[in-house]
Amino acid sequence: MSQSARGTLSATPAGGGAPLTVAFTGHANGTTFFGGVMIAFGDGTTARFCPPGRGCRETTVSHTYKAAGRYTASLAGAGEPGQTPLATVTVTVK
Repeated sequence: MSQSARGTLSATPAGGGAPLTVAFTGHANGTTFFGGVMIAFGDGTTARFCPPGRGCRETTVSHTYKAAGRYTASLAGAGEPGQTPLATVTVTVK
């Protein structure tokens, strides 16, 4: 699990065989971002983690990794002028 003053992000499970479905749980310490909070799964796909204009409290989203590899998922607040990094976590798929 990664934790910073800006947010947290954990992955359950953090590793296993492909295909691997992982539940990502995290938050942005209640911070509100104009464009919401996004999660990048490290495999080229992204999803909205928290809606725009609302404080991002603890949320969980799931993602399935189809190929073996080491992926770094990252949580970021979207707004003007860009993105604010919040937290990261690594998932290993065998």
